[in-house]
Amino acid sequence: MKQSKGFIWVTSELGIGTTFDVFLPRVHPPTGAEVFKRVEAVDRGGTETILLVEDDDGVRSGISRLLAGRGYTVLSARGGNEASALAASHEHNIHLVLTDVVMPDMNGFEVVDAVRSHARGVKALFMSGFSDHQILQNGEVPQGLAFIHKPFSPTALSKKIREVLDADAR
Repeated sequence: MKQSKGFIWVTSELGIGTTFDVFLPRVHPPTGAEVFKRVEAVDRGGTETILLVEDDDGVRSGISRLLAGRGYTVLSARGGNEASALAASHEHNIHLVLTDVVMPDMNGFEVVDAVRSHARGVKALFMSGFSDHQILQNGEVPQGLAFIHKPFSPTALSKKIREVLDADAR
C-alpha cells in the first residue's frame, strides 16, 4: 500500500467483526493520444532471443507462451545453474535475460553474472513480487537497473521488454 502511496484503515469490534478500508490515490484516465502511444509500443514484439529464468513452473510457462506469441525465441530455465548451462550451450546470441530475483539456487543477480560469462553484452530485466527485497532502496529501483514488479500484466511485461531491448547498450 505504501508503495502505491495509499493506506489501509482497519476497524475491529469484538463480536461485530472487522472492516478493512483500502485507500489508493486517484488516477486520471489517459487521453486518447496516450492510449494510442501505449498500444503502439506494446504491439511490437520481436525476434530476439530471451533467456527466461523463473523457479515457479506456472509463471515460467505463462511468460514463455506470452513471449513466444510475440515472436521472441524463448529459452526457459528453472534456476541459475540451468540458465548458465543453457547460455553455455546455446549457439546463437542471447539478447535478454528475464530473471526472477529470489530463487533457491542463485539469486537473479548471480544468474545474470553467470549468463554473462557465456554471453557477453546480454541485457537483463529483473522481476520480483517482493517489494521490500534488497533490489529496492526505499521502494525505489536503483538507477540503471531494469526491473518489473510481479504480478504484472502481459502488456506491461511486453512494453518493459521492448524498452530494455531497445535501450542503448550500457
